Amino acid sequence: MIVQPGPVTYFRKPKEGHSGKIQTVLFDGVMTVTDSLAFAVQVAHGIVPAKAFGCGLLSIARV
Repeated sequence: MIVQPGPVTYFRKPKEGHSGKIQTVLFDGVMTVTDSLAFAVQVAHGIVPAKAFGCGLLSIARV
């Protein structure tokens, strides 16, 4: 597996008075799915928080 750190994204939510940062990472490799139903549910709902910033996106293909 290849792990490539991405840029840090800083954000502010003025209405809530919150701010924070998101550190993105790109994982490139081969994954073995052992529970196809659980995997399908996670793909449908997103893998991680911060989906509005493009996090948790997957490119998947059969090998």
